[in-house]
Amino acid sequence: MIRLNPKDVRKISKALETMDRKVLTNMKRDMRQAARPLVKVMKGNVPEESKTLRKSIVVKTSKYRGDIDVKIGPRTRGGKHEGWYAHFVELGTKDGGKGVTGKGQSANPFIKKSWDSQRESITAAVINAVKKYIKF
Repeated sequence: MIRLNPKDVRKISKALETMDRKVLTNMKRDMRQAARPLVKVMKGNVPEESKTLRKSIVVKTSKYRGDIDVKIGPRTRGGKHEGWYAHFVELGTKDGGKGVTGKGQSANPFIKKSWDSQRESITAAVINAVKKYIKF
């Protein structure tokens, strides 16, 4: 988990609001680049039979009310490869394969495994990407 001082968060938000569009675009690009190793690990942890899910895993950045979001995970809408069912793979289904129909799915927490193994390095890389543009 990333822990920042509330004063630093206010400084970052204020800096983002006044930042030039080109600089903001470059910062978002660098943040996406910093998150790519997690995408690679996450794709490697997806069960073999879920090729569409593997192809749906992406990095997206967006700006909302002065904040930049970095989202890493399955794309759920649009495009050829949709991973809308990722939560069933990650968390499993109620009967977990043991139900009357035998069609349930046991949990395979590929997202959690990936994040737990890459947390420190990805967090540091994203923070370093932001520090190139914002001094705090």
